Amino acid sequence: MSLLFPALTAVFLSTIVIEMGRPSVLGTVIGVLFVAVSVSGLTLVGAPSWVSQVFNGAALLVAVGMASIG
Repeated sequence: MSLLFPALTAVFLSTIVIEMGRPSVLGTVIGVLFVAVSVSGLTLVGAPSWVSQVFNGAALLVAVGMASIG
């Protein structure tokens, strides 16, 4: 259950990476890499554990907002 939110964020990010509004496998891979590198970076910087969930939520909101615009 804890991996569902980052996975959903990565899939929605895939809809804005290559072609707006259309998910793709390459876009999903890029979304997964973006989420993983960002959360790992936050952990390495020493951010509290709740910051990664806030980041995933903000990225999800941006992805859904951009997908609905395009």
